[in-house]
Amino acid sequence: EFIDPKVRNSHELPKWLAAKETQDKLRGKKVMMYCTGGIRCERFSALLSQLKADDPSFETEGEYMVRGGIERYMKTFPQGGYWKGKNFLFDKRQEQIPEKKPSEELEKEVESYCCKCKEPWGLYRGGFKCSEKECQVPIIVCDACREALAASGAAAEAAAAPKLLCPLCEEGFSLRELA
Repeated sequence: EFIDPKVRNSHELPKWLAAKETQDKLRGKKVMMYCTGGIRCERFSALLSQLKADDPSFETEGEYMVRGGIERYMKTFPQGGYWKGKNFLFDKRQEQIPEKKPSEELEKEVESYCCKCKEPWGLYRGGFKCSEKECQVPIIVCDACREALAASGAAAEAAAAPKLLCPLCEEGFSLRELA
């Protein structure tokens, strides 16, 4: 079973792991984790170890991680290996893609979409953030919507428009509500 922790950043991992529902899903299972460069995996692994130390009744069948994260995985498997699509990065690199995977194949694998028109879109180009005050994560906006927003002079206001929500806020998901 694939479990998406639905966290926006690593600061939310302790809250997610502390939830009884999460612990019930992980109990007795093999836990495999991956992240961009391996740092969040290391943090999660330490949190999991602490949980096991604090609660001896909580056990998994083992924890595994992609060492070095997706970044190292893509260097090791330039055709992509089992990786599908792109790995979005919210820094100047913008994305990680398998170096030798054909672009046509990559485009077929993209599952992301424009946060304004909801059309499939696989390019993050910055400039827009989720309008939810507590969230503010960068969001994906397609070229057509960028142009329309710029033409209407609303690009600056668009970042705060209620219609531009990240996928987690659209779902109404918030770990910040957890104790």
